[in-house]
Amino acid sequence: MELKRKSTKAYVVIAIVVLLSLSIVLPQIYHLIARKGVEITFVDDRGIILDYVEIYVQVEALVPEGPPDRIAPVVELYRGRVEGGKLFFRSDEDRFKEVIEAWIKEHPRDKGLETAIKMDIWANLDGRAFRFPVIAINYNPIRASEELIRRMVKLSLYEEDGHRPLRGHILQPYCFYLWEEDLALSWRSNVFVRVPVLIVHNDYPQLSGVINTGIGIVISHESGFKFTVGYGYHIKSNLYAGQTPSVDFYTVGFSRGGYYYAFIHSRYVWPGKTYWFWISAKIAHVHYREIFVCDGFSYYTGLEKIESYVYDVQVSGTTIIGGVEARQPPYASRIFDGSREIRPYISGTELSDGMLSVKESVYFSKIFDWFDIYDQDFEVGLPLGAIAVVTAANLAGLPASAISFISGITASIIFVSGHLENFGQFHNIGANVVEHVYIRISRFKFKDTLGRLFDVPMGVWFRCY
Repeated sequence: MELKRKSTKAYVVIAIVVLLSLSIVLPQIYHLIARKGVEITFVDDRGIILDYVEIYVQVEALVPEGPPDRIAPVVELYRGRVEGGKLFFRSDEDRFKEVIEAWIKEHPRDKGLETAIKMDIWANLDGRAFRFPVIAINYNPIRASEELIRRMVKLSLYEEDGHRPLRGHILQPYCFYLWEEDLALSWRSNVFVRVPVLIVHNDYPQLSGVINTGIGIVISHESGFKFTVGYGYHIKSNLYAGQTPSVDFYTVGFSRGGYYYAFIHSRYVWPGKTYWFWISAKIAHVHYREIFVCDGFSYYTGLEKIESYVYDVQVSGTTIIGGVEARQPPYASRIFDGSREIRPYISGTELSDGMLSVKESVYFSKIFDWFDIYDQDFEVGLPLGAIAVVTAANLAGLPASAISFISGITASIIFVSGHLENFGQFHNIGANVVEHVYIRISRFKFKDTLGRLFDVPMGVWFRCY
């Protein structure tokens, strides 16, 4: 009898322990299952969560239709301090819900689409404040509405790689930095516009061969359209004064990508003809001023930022909408204004002498590798600045030097294939002659995170004669 009584007590104790355990574990399991959205964890060079550093962020999510009170096609998700080294944006709450719904409405079945949350970061470490270039967090809106997407941001705090030290300010409680749009120098397309990806100009009607060319774009989840970001002091005042400002340009993360989209076109370019290949995209060119806010007071630090990017692409199923036209693009004069022409002498290819003999061809990948000396993955430079100054009424009244400056700003699309071939005489058209090849590059050199300079192609625009 005593044994049974003890056994009963034991069962009761076990039952209580199990119930208590379930009361603790089940809410945690439910919490994990219920978490839907994007979680961002900040780590240092060693992979340790940055809960020991004061990090301040300004976080914005790209949207397919820009809000009426902003030029940038973004919705601000958060501005403030990062607690515990993590940020979490629920897909069923507040502003991020609006973002998710906007993308799903625009692309209701596209589980391959990748858009971006872009983030500006300031970190306070050992009494010094560090500014980091824009970081892009990519995600699929449909997935974010159904599950938890985890992303990691690595900040190099103890190396020169990846950060730019601030001057003179220490971040104290209630003090922070933020970027403010400058409406006078900003523009977004709102609608899909034709963006050149390849231009081939075959000079000399009587003394040239037939050029065969084509371009293909295949965007995987790891590739797509990249942000171009420029930093400099007093950019606006220099532009209005007719002076060329000093700006450091970088190519950073992806603004728009996706799985298995395709764009493939080719043409014979007859002597004396020009063809341009285009895709349909929404683009933005946004100018910012940095503001320092402390104890209720704010002032302009002098630092300014330029962002240029594609924020959406028109697709039909898995095909990128685009085409080819037998003329120069409408932005041709501005592309010329913002670029310069060089002769590519690429060793180990048919362009080692800068020319293509009859039946010789060169793949675009060889040309892109020749430019990409620091592995920055900048392939085709889209002339977004040139499109902006031709299209935007508020930019048309700028001084000529300012228009020339903006015209040189280009953003990248990567994972591009293509070729250029000298057919010589073809169907009794043209001549069997050597074709001299030229390519246009942006007037600006870009920087990698170590400060090394490199050239980027514009267009890509080839001239053959």
